Formats: sequence, structure tokens, C-alpha cells
Amino acid sequence: MEEILNSLKNKEVDVTCSNSVAFRGTVESVESGVVRMKTDEEKVVFLNAGSVVSVMECENHHSRPGFVI
Repeated sequence: MEEILNSLKNKEVDVTCSNSVAFRGTVESVESGVVRMKTDEEKVVFLNAGSVVSVMECENHHSRPGFVI
């Protein structure tokens, strides 16, 4: 999983750690089993790479108020 997360550095991703725990942010680094991500709100999140169940690169849809995307 660390290799996959390393390949997604500087990209926005959705990371799932269990059925009800998910994070969205930009992968900044992966070192010694710890993933450092920055959220849209500029908060830093540290995750155990071993507890990551899935990771998916985000598709950034442009917001169009009044339309359902």
C-alpha cells in the first residue's frame, strides 16, 4: 500500500481505513509507514499506511450551482 500511496504523491485522493472512516486530501509524503495528507481546509492528517483499506484518486468536478452532479 505504501508504494501505491507514494505513486499518488501531490494528488488528491480518497482514503478509506474501515467501513465508516474515510479521508480526502492531497498526499504529501509516505515515510516509515505513515501517510501525511493535507485536506481542502489546510488541515494535516497522519494515517497508518497499514490500516488503509482502499485509495482512489479524486475526480474534480466543477461545481455548477443548481445542477445535480
